[in-house]
Amino acid sequence: MFEEDFESMLKKYGDAVNDKKRFTGLIKDYFPEQVKTINLMLMAYDVGIAGQIQTAAKLNNAFAFRFVKQLTEDYGLSRVNADWVVSVWCVCYGKNVLGKEIFEIPTGI
Repeated sequence: MFEEDFESMLKKYGDAVNDKKRFTGLIKDYFPEQVKTINLMLMAYDVGIAGQIQTAAKLNNAFAFRFVKQLTEDYGLSRVNADWVVSVWCVCYGKNVLGKEIFEIPTGI
């Protein structure tokens, strides 16, 4: 399952999220057949979700919605895809890797 493998990658190479070139290479190496998923994850990365998760006091709907809105308006993603990718980042990286508390974000992954 993508989410479990993504989380595992982040746990193993956590510092890679601070280096775009390294993060891009890792995600492409880990998921070579999942081009659409890679693109979604990189779009969210490009709008700064990783850094914002690192510095956020809490992760909630208001936090998530900023990224969903930006991804739908600036990148033309569907709401479903934007919701999914933001949820994956918040749960896999924010909650499960960094130990942040999540309030109100659907965690159906």
